[in-house]
Amino acid sequence: MAPDPPGPDEPTPAADPPAPAPRALADPGAGAWVVTLDAVGTGALVLATLAAAVAEGRATDLVNLAVSALLFLGGCVAFGYGFVVAAGRSRTEVVDLAGLFYLTGSGPTEVRRRLLGLWFAQIGVAAASVAVVHPPFGVMAPVWGIGLISVWGARHGVSRLASPLARAGPVLRHDEAMPDRVTEHTTIAADPDVVRGVLLDFPTYPEWAKDLKAIEVLETDDQGRGLSVRFRAGGMGRSVQYTLGYDYSDPNRVAWRLTSGDIMRKLDGHYELTPAEDGTDVGYELEVELVVPLPTFVKQRTQGRIMHTALDELKARAEALAP
Repeated sequence: MAPDPPGPDEPTPAADPPAPAPRALADPGAGAWVVTLDAVGTGALVLATLAAAVAEGRATDLVNLAVSALLFLGGCVAFGYGFVVAAGRSRTEVVDLAGLFYLTGSGPTEVRRRLLGLWFAQIGVAAASVAVVHPPFGVMAPVWGIGLISVWGARHGVSRLASPLARAGPVLRHDEAMPDRVTEHTTIAADPDVVRGVLLDFPTYPEWAKDLKAIEVLETDDQGRGLSVRFRAGGMGRSVQYTLGYDYSDPNRVAWRLTSGDIMRKLDGHYELTPAEDGTDVGYELEVELVVPLPTFVKQRTQGRIMHTALDELKARAEALAP
């Protein structure tokens, strides 16, 4: 039986929003040259490895070395190219690691099977060469396969749009893009005063925060709390320096903002301390913008790792000092 129509004073029920259209994957023929190039490289690796295993000698060793080195260097170039293209797409799309390097959900099954099959074949030949070829130059070759997979994923892989802004108009320039803000929480078995004391004792940070190598308090307030603090960290494969300005206007927060930094435009955040039955609930919010833009998936994972590590180290230190 059909439902009664709404009366004159009754609102008309809103229609259900349309279901999002499924993402259309690229045609299996897209990027065929990538698959062909991968197959040629794999074939060359197999022939060079067999020659070096069957006819041992200087000539076959040199051929094996040349082929393996060419595949390694070519794979590195392909990997870097794929990474740069993915970085560009990540401004408006969510480019994830599985979709980029394994074509999970981003490429047709046929293409995915071919490229992954060729890569696994390269890995198998490299593993076999360790046992039958000396020296086993073939161990360098699988970089070729993963590099070409990243090229196909970056050029032809399908990713969902990052936000409605991507549909509404031009892509935001880097200097107009909003930095990423991430929040994490943990509970520390120590009173808020103990946790706050750890956070304000800047000179001792290198004793419990493994990536911090040196701290210099440049300015303090009338209570001796650091207002401007310079940090030198050893993460990210290099020595990084930055200076933070602290704000204590909220008694439940230790807040800061970046005043200078060599690789960052923004490093703003705060710890929020809330008393709890079993100690202190700690909220950690961090907003980061780097001078050199990174793909969204790389930046998010890096931020998450930094925040997890910071909270774990703060928890360990505060609980060790708790009475």
